Amino acid sequence: MSEILELQHKLLDTSATISQLERALLAEPESPVLRLNLDSVVNRFNHLESEFHVLADRQALDVCTYRLFASAELPNLERDRTPSLRGISTALLDFQLAFSAMFDALKNGRRLRSRMTPDVLQATSFVFGYAFPGSVGVVLMLEHERLLLDGDMLDDAIMTFFSLAQAPTDEDIRAIGHKLGPAPLRAIFKWAQAHVEDSLGADISWRRGTTVAASLFLQLQELERLSSAIAATSEDERETIDWAGRLTGADVKTRRFRFEPDGGEAVHGSFVDAINEAHVVTLPSRYLAHLEKSTRIHYSSEEEQVTWKLLSLDKIYLKAKMS
Repeated sequence: MSEILELQHKLLDTSATISQLERALLAEPESPVLRLNLDSVVNRFNHLESEFHVLADRQALDVCTYRLFASAELPNLERDRTPSLRGISTALLDFQLAFSAMFDALKNGRRLRSRMTPDVLQATSFVFGYAFPGSVGVVLMLEHERLLLDGDMLDDAIMTFFSLAQAPTDEDIRAIGHKLGPAPLRAIFKWAQAHVEDSLGADISWRRGTTVAASLFLQLQELERLSSAIAATSEDERETIDWAGRLTGADVKTRRFRFEPDGGEAVHGSFVDAINEAHVVTLPSRYLAHLEKSTRIHYSSEEEQVTWKLLSLDKIYLKAKMS
């Protein structure tokens, strides 16, 4: 058995013993024997945990501690409840997906949608270390090749993630959206929503050896603000397109048009002065249409809103066939 695996088993066993002694103390709160035993086992757990961090660092493993807690803003009865399995598992899974999406965009460029390629999954997949005693939380491990470029990107991914999650402004969100694309923002939105839906806060630390490289502590209210901020933010892209095809509809009162490009699906939208008394059109007829396509990308969903504007039209005259 490897050293790290042996330590994991010892930590899990010790954590289970702590939980048993804590339950026993609830039944006999005045017992000095139980108190002494609990203190001794807690000291053993802390010693094993220190060994674990040193050994993980020696084996190029980063350690992520992830604790979930009921928000202090909730009523007492709500605060004392045990988080649901759905809430815990969804929060952890969405944390993994958001971290991978951030790494993917940093490594491979701006992403409209996440593409979890094998190399991204291999570089970012956490493995289970052990569970915390007395609270809902886990310790996760991630192999980190410190001398390789991917290692630097792992640092960038977690730092960017943690930085964004802490009181972001609209400008912060848009800056990351323009640089990395909607995919990582959408993944972080889903992660925050998973916590909000089960009324859970998040306490996350990223360790390298005995050093805490980064940490994140978010109450429920802060996670609500984070998800709301991402949901309210979008970006607009504009491009001009020249298409040959048939103009099949135009209404000068509503200033709406319908155009069927060659080999493509029909588009419809608005115009200002592309069609008027000075620019009379014939329906249906072939034209070269000069169009503006506007795409609004919502960072919190896969939804894209596309609108079309007709800028101008050039008549296409069919050449007479030679007899």
